[in-house]
Amino acid sequence: MDIDVENLESCLKKKYSFKYKPEFSESFKTTIKDSQIIPLSAEVFKKLEWPIVFISSKTVEAKRQGDWKQLTEKITITKKSSGRIQVHSKSLKKIIFYYRINSKRTGLFISLFEKLKMEYEISEKLTALETEYEKRISM
Repeated sequence: MDIDVENLESCLKKKYSFKYKPEFSESFKTTIKDSQIIPLSAEVFKKLEWPIVFISSKTVEAKRQGDWKQLTEKITITKKSSGRIQVHSKSLKKIIFYYRINSKRTGLFISLFEKLKMEYEISEKLTALETEYEKRISM
């Protein structure tokens, strides 16, 4: 993970959620085209170094690798109607003590999504990302 992502992660406020297998969801609204949401989400996962395990026209799912390359959380991004995006993070292990890990993951995704959206809109890389994604799914 690069220094920008680590700095972004350290600024996030965590939210509480307690369950046997903890999970946390939150949603946000974006101004980019619906066809750009999934490609940009995949790009965010690449920057975070979270391997993508599933991708479709409405959903991207990745798993976060912890220490020793163990998969620790599953993060699912679902494109809803009119630019709304739902981010869901779920722990894959049974955790006795939970310290708001999943809320931190969802917040990190949303923060990086917004940051990349601004950068890519300025450099017009967002359109290139969309075109590349459309080529891949049409094969």
